[in-house]
Amino acid sequence: MVRGFCCEPIELCLPADPNLMLVIRLTAAGVIARAGATVDRMDDIKLAVEEACACLIEQVNPPRRLCLRFAARENRLLFRAEAVDAACEAGDVDDDALDVMRCILLSLSDSASIEARNGFIAAVELSAALSM
Repeated sequence: MVRGFCCEPIELCLPADPNLMLVIRLTAAGVIARAGATVDRMDDIKLAVEEACACLIEQVNPPRRLCLRFAARENRLLFRAEAVDAACEAGDVDDDALDVMRCILLSLSDSASIEARNGFIAAVELSAALSM
């Protein structure tokens, strides 16, 4: 593995279906491994990606599709999950729930942001060092 591997961003769009989490996990694992993450960091980063996607998929009014973007740059993995074709851009996620989600994501990554409008989570972004 090459530490600090830089690559063109990898994008994946798929239905926002919990049954497709395996596809997300496998894609994340492949990108993280190729980017040169240490074994200690791989599990945390992969779990952070899964949690970010779950924030979008498990909403009361989930989007129809997700677009995921992975990029490796300067010994960091950058990740964004975005709701696409949202059936309803209003939800029931309150500030307390967003704070809990953010805390979980920050326990697994170095930075996390959640874009929410009217109680609907539109996107989640993460950044994580590939090694400690």
